[in-house]
Amino acid sequence: MLMISRQRPRAYPQPARLVVGILIDLLCKALAGLGLTAIGVSLYRAKSLTDWSHHDPAWALAFLGSLVGYLVMSTWRMYHGKRTLCSLCRGPVFHVQSSAKNRGATKWPGLGYRTSAVLSMLFTGQYRCMYCGTPFRIKK
Repeated sequence: MLMISRQRPRAYPQPARLVVGILIDLLCKALAGLGLTAIGVSLYRAKSLTDWSHHDPAWALAFLGSLVGYLVMSTWRMYHGKRTLCSLCRGPVFHVQSSAKNRGATKWPGLGYRTSAVLSMLFTGQYRCMYCGTPFRIKK
């Protein structure tokens, strides 16, 4: 059984960076979902894969817009994620590295460390660093 110490969460020194990281990550996921939906609807509405005469260009534009938006936002997510660091161990909060993870890190079944941390911040207002396991809260 996993025993995690019950220490009080520390206040993160720059809570605005965490909020921006949450918004960027959620927007990337929404754009990816929109792109996959646009592809699915376009393929469903096409008579065949070779006959695009009945193709609705709105879904193609939705796909292209979501693709460009996803590329821009994921680049920003990577840039922002590498610079939002844990104040204790200096590990990136929103960027998963190949180094060893702490056993007390926020990790939900079926999700990665970054997505688990983002959802934990969104729903509870706190998270555990994936590298040192220190609990942090967003509010001061």
